[in-house]
Amino acid sequence: MTEQDDLSKPSASGVVERLKGGAKKIAGAALGDDDLRHEGELHDEKAAALAEAQRSEAEADRREREADEERRASELAAEQRELLAEEAAEERFERIDRQEAEADVVIEERFEQKTDAADAAARAAETKIATDAASAAQEHRRREAEAAAIEAEADAARTRAAEAEAARDRLN
Repeated sequence: MTEQDDLSKPSASGVVERLKGGAKKIAGAALGDDDLRHEGELHDEKAAALAEAQRSEAEADRREREADEERRASELAAEQRELLAEEAAEERFERIDRQEAEADVVIEERFEQKTDAADAAARAAETKIATDAASAAQEHRRREAEAAAIEAEADAARTRAAEAEAARDRLN
């Protein structure tokens, strides 16, 4: 039953009051009893008041339904805003996670580049050390050979000097 149907049908007590009022007004008019006629008018007023109360109650029910609908709509809107906020927060977290992952990749690449550069510098230093050590060893061998040659010359010179002295001693 719709709200309009509720308002178009008077309540049972309203119908009874109208019937009582009509009967008492007719009886009062027929009998010339003003009190009875007045009582009939009071019943009519009561029926009108009941009808007004019925309309007011129906209006209150309609407003309550509207308020409930508005409250539900407001709750739904609040839930939707909350869901949107949660989605936005989730998107921010995902973006932050992606940015952190990208930063980790960049850091790892830079670390690898620096490690590779340090390794290359270490290999170059080791190569230079090995080259310098080989050069130093070669220079040492050359100087030892030179020293040995000088020593041999010195030995030969001493031998010649000793022979010369022995020859001089023999001549003297």
